Formats: sequence, structure tokens, C-alpha cells
Amino acid sequence: MRRQDKLRYPPLYPITLDLHYQVLSDGRPVETGSGRTTRFGSRRVVFIAEPALQVAARLQVSVAWPVLLDDRVKLQLIIEGRVIGVDGDRVTLGVVKYHFRTRGLSIAANSLEPCARPMRVIPITGATHPVLRAHV
Repeated sequence: MRRQDKLRYPPLYPITLDLHYQVLSDGRPVETGSGRTTRFGSRRVVFIAEPALQVAARLQVSVAWPVLLDDRVKLQLIIEGRVIGVDGDRVTLGVVKYHFRTRGLSIAANSLEPCARPMRVIPITGATHPVLRAHV
């Protein structure tokens, strides 16, 4: 990889997580699907999609984040972006923006059932967030 490409595209890490996605048109979902990430980075995500997707499609992707907030609150990573590459069922998503939402308390952290309250948005500033920096 050329030096300019290394600066333009931060590294991708082999992180495998389940995901769900929505194909958006005029900001509204027109198709849904699921998949599994194969490589993860701050500006790109590579995943296997079912059904296959088209280049330039706008997506909202939801990933159950494996790290707990404060060792007890489950997180959901919400990514918005455009499909920048497709190779069979392998999709490369260019990340436009992302944020974390809470998913409720971890049952392992206490005996409460996961909470059903509306999710709160937690703003993230790139790789400066400790959860993101440690795992992406």
C-alpha cells in the first residue's frame, strides 16, 4: 500500500461481530439485512452481507458492541455510510458518521433484565474514545 493510501485509509482490524443493516433511500429504510463484520476500522467496515448490496447504496448499520460501558451497560454501535466496494457478498462500507447507543444493563453485571427504555445517544469523537480506541 502506498504512503498516501495509508494516510487516507487507517488500518482495518480483524474484528468479527454480527450486524444488521438498513438500506436507506431519502432517509427511509427500503431494505433490511444482516451480516457479519470481517474487518473494522474508523473509516471503513468490511462485512459479509445477505442479501448482496450495490455500490453507492446508503446504509445504516447496527452492531452489538462487545465492550460494556462502565462494566455494566451494553452498547450498540450505529454506523451510517455508503457502500464503496462489493466483491460477491463481501461489502466495504465507507463510514460517514457513527455513534453509540445504550442497550440496557448487562445481566452479568447485575440481576436486572435488560432495560426496555428508549436508548440514549452517546456522542463519540473519533478514535479518542477509550472504548473505540481499544477495539477499533
